[in-house]
Amino acid sequence: MNSPSLNSLMKLETAEIEYKKLYVANPYDNFKPVSTWQAFADQYRAKMKNPVKFPDQPLSDIRPRFFESEFFSQTVIHPEQNGNSNSKLIYPPPFKF
Repeated sequence: MNSPSLNSLMKLETAEIEYKKLYVANPYDNFKPVSTWQAFADQYRAKMKNPVKFPDQPLSDIRPRFFESEFFSQTVIHPEQNGNSNSKLIYPPPFKF
């Protein structure tokens, strides 16, 4: 696999980049699943051990149900259209169903 293909596979969506910053500062592995941004924000702030600037607005839509196409770009959902056939999706906080 050539380097440009590998780089495109590893590229995160904009929201994922911001969630990663929050996660690295204060991992949220043990959070209860959430169905709203406010629920995530409340848990995050309550358990925050390392100060980090928390976004004023949601990084992505958080609701009980939505389709991948409403969060991820088409290049991530259909990597074969860009010559990438081995893409891995990385999801934000656990959602409550």
